[in-house]
Amino acid sequence: AVLDPRPETETLIDLVLQWADETGRRDRPLDILDVGTGSGAILVTLLAELPRATGLGTDVSPEALQVARSNALRN
Repeated sequence: AVLDPRPETETLIDLVLQWADETGRRDRPLDILDVGTGSGAILVTLLAELPRATGLGTDVSPEALQVARSNALRN
């Protein structure tokens, strides 16, 4: 129902966390929208790393949303 995360996923997450550190956002409220969330790997990881963030993942695939929901609950 979803694609496996690619190496570029880690690069994207690293860049977002670098931005959060450089702008002082790591410990401030932050809203994240993940369009086409798939497995939810990006959103779940960012929410784990950014303690004051909240997020919403969307996808047109109900199956993908089930996978993302399951991953979010496990992590």
